[in-house]
Amino acid sequence: MDLEEIKKMINEGEKIIIVENGKPEIVIMNYSEYQKSSPAKMGRGERREQSSLRTTEEKFTIDDLPII
Repeated sequence: MDLEEIKKMINEGEKIIIVENGKPEIVIMNYSEYQKSSPAKMGRGERREQSSLRTTEEKFTIDDLPII
């Protein structure tokens, strides 16, 4: 799978979850979708640095991963 295929999947609304040691470690998703789902108010022109982005703990299982 190359970068263009990954970008196409993300732009179609897919999310990629990278799992390490049986636990989700990284989620890759479209930034506009992230903004919609973010608990912080990002629609008022407020800017946040990447290092200050909050993460939420969600329980994922292997069944939540897309089959490719």
